[in-house]
Amino acid sequence: MLFAVSFVSAQSTDDANTENESVDSTDVDAALDEVVDEDVAEVLDEVENEEDELEGVEVQEPTSVPSGFGLFLRDWRERISLVLTLDPVKKAEKQLLYAEERIKIAEKISEESNNPRAQEKAQKMIEQANKHIEKIEERKEKWSEKVGEDAERLRKNLATHHLRRDKALERIEERVPEEAREKFEELREKMLENGK
Repeated sequence: MLFAVSFVSAQSTDDANTENESVDSTDVDAALDEVVDEDVAEVLDEVENEEDELEGVEVQEPTSVPSGFGLFLRDWRERISLVLTLDPVKKAEKQLLYAEERIKIAEKISEESNNPRAQEKAQKMIEQANKHIEKIEERKEKWSEKVGEDAERLRKNLATHHLRRDKALERIEERVPEEAREKFEELREKMLENGK
């Protein structure tokens, strides 16, 4: 009988320990899931931020909208720089940089003004950015033949540019007045068609 009592009390102690262990393991599992979810969210944020960054290219944020003369000088500076650049990969990298700068300027213009003339100026910036990307695509055979980390970086940056461009166009489209929206949508469709 003493054996039966000790067996029952030992079993009830084991059941209590098992319940505590299951509660503890449930708490641990919940805490672990929470930590894993936070880590996954952090990693996804890092990956998204990395995807949005151009590797080896530093695009300056415009602090103000350039004047007409400033844009004229910028255009000539870009043209001269491209003429003097002989390496097809370097030339494509410069054109990618100029396209990024033009899109940033277009965003700045659309942020600062709802004036239809300013919106036309923003659309011209986007058109010029598109011309740079078209030229990169036209010369793709020349620079894609190159093997090396510069060519690989350019491929990645070009894909990143397309993602960034699409996001920027969405932000700009929100600010475009109704009367200019149709023209902007045509421009956007043309850019998306060229980006494929």
